[in-house]
Amino acid sequence: MKKTIFSIFLMISFATFGLQTQEESIHIAVSAMKHEKISILLGTIGDVSAELHEVVGTIASDFQMTEQCNVTVQNFSSLQKKSQIKDLFTKKYYIAIFIIQDKHGLSWRLYDTHNAEMLAGKKYEKKGTIVRGWAHNLADQIWQDFMGTKSCFSSKIAYCKQVWVKVNGRDKVYKHVYIADADGKHARVLVDIPTVCLAPRWSNQPTDPIVFYSENTLSNVRLVMANMFGKRKTICSFDGLNMLPAFSHDNKNIVFCLSKDGSSQLYHSFINAEKKRVFNRMTSNNADNFSPCFIDDNTIVFVSDYKTSKPQIYAMDIKTLQITPITSDGYCACPAYCPANNKLLYSKMVGKGMQIFLYDCATKTHEQLTTGAESKEEGSWSPCGNFIIFAARSHGNSRIARYNLLTGKMHYMTPKSENCTYPAWSPVHTVFVE
Repeated sequence: MKKTIFSIFLMISFATFGLQTQEESIHIAVSAMKHEKISILLGTIGDVSAELHEVVGTIASDFQMTEQCNVTVQNFSSLQKKSQIKDLFTKKYYIAIFIIQDKHGLSWRLYDTHNAEMLAGKKYEKKGTIVRGWAHNLADQIWQDFMGTKSCFSSKIAYCKQVWVKVNGRDKVYKHVYIADADGKHARVLVDIPTVCLAPRWSNQPTDPIVFYSENTLSNVRLVMANMFGKRKTICSFDGLNMLPAFSHDNKNIVFCLSKDGSSQLYHSFINAEKKRVFNRMTSNNADNFSPCFIDDNTIVFVSDYKTSKPQIYAMDIKTLQITPITSDGYCACPAYCPANNKLLYSKMVGKGMQIFLYDCATKTHEQLTTGAESKEEGSWSPCGNFIIFAARSHGNSRIARYNLLTGKMHYMTPKSENCTYPAWSPVHTVFVE
């Protein structure tokens, strides 16, 4: 099947290499292979319920988000002859996907229109109660068979949004935690307590989405968790800052930041042989150490200014505590690792603003990804490794933006009228929650 799909792409693909200028505020600065968008027919047969209409529309929107497809939705009164499929090829639809709904649920079929051959087809068991969640699940399932790669349609993003609230006749500024679908749509508030909430992070569990974030109190900044229904629980409330948890891929280790003794230090939390949770200090210096993330179950990267006057990015073995520098110059911050492509993104000061850089963990090489007037910080990977979201700051305002590594294009996910920061991308969830 993959050979057949590859042959279809050969008919329509072309490769170009070099530097491509993109939108005014951002440019791609690495060589990339470009492909002409493939035209896809997304079809239904017979009567279409409101539920199926929403499912098909959501799948089409998901595929369009990748910028690799042009999707046309069409309903057929019936589909009984191969000639009907081949007719789509003459209209330059090289792939046709049909979504079927019956009393047993939903299913899909993928056709090579040139040969009128069905390449794949599966049934989908509805998970959860959210119709667009079924559609995102279906889109992930179809994309895997269609493209042979992972996608991110059933994931979510979290971020902080600044709000002004009248308290006793005076304006007070708070920051609330919001979540949205992977495309930025259907944004809703998750935590709206009257304080400043910061730096949301997702758990690694695909079946039980949890957001960890920090919230200001009168005495400290404590670490809190919230489920998708907004139920909150304080996890860590030492003196000072309790922030930025990172979770190992096996979910056995947590590294986070504490400043209970002055500067920000890294702590390692895990369950020991006696089944008790322990907290071990990992860094012991007079500098600030923050923004940990796991590369593998035994290695983290983090930011520290313990060697220089400017923050740099380092790797650390969580068992031996041996530290290895990754960057050595400039002002570097906000590392985030992607297991899908074995790359680390980080922000580095270039001129008057921060730009996104990539570090290839295999080749140990660095590349600047973005340019432009906006400062780009707090980057986070999509689970498929094809997108990055970050806070794009300009003139005192901040918007969440999404960057497509396959096309080099950037799109804003939040409006100019909102001040949004600290984006974080979740894993792909097996059960989609509103």
